[in-house]
Amino acid sequence: MMLLRKESDLRHRETEKEKNGSLILKLKWKKNGVYNKANLTSLFSKYGELSFVVVLKNSVAFVMYKSKTTAVSDFKLN
Repeated sequence: MMLLRKESDLRHRETEKEKNGSLILKLKWKKNGVYNKANLTSLFSKYGELSFVVVLKNSVAFVMYKSKTTAVSDFKLN
């Protein structure tokens, strides 16, 4: 009985980690797009607290939110 409770608690914690974990968006745009770290940070920070923004030379960027639940719920509202 005690083992089942521990297993249940462990599963619950893992589910919470997945639900509240970070969210990474991969962005791509056409070559003539003029995006940089500052304007992407300004644009995406409206939807939640960011961990980082990385812009690559080949018109690709990665935006990571600290909390998946905040970012997802804010995107759904807009």
